Amino acid sequence: MALDQLIHAERLRADIAAYQRTPPTQDEVALASFGNTGGIGDDTDWEALYANDLS
Repeated sequence: MALDQLIHAERLRADIAAYQRTPPTQDEVALASFGNTGGIGDDTDWEALYANDLS
């Protein structure tokens, strides 16, 4: 029960901290979208590889 209360309190603390943050500036948004992220994807069919694990 104490662990459940601790988890609840930590989630509440994290939620409050998230609401208090200021939104990112235009410079921060531009920096985050800088560069080519197209190379991080792959052509692997992960669903087909692990189809037996899902059943």
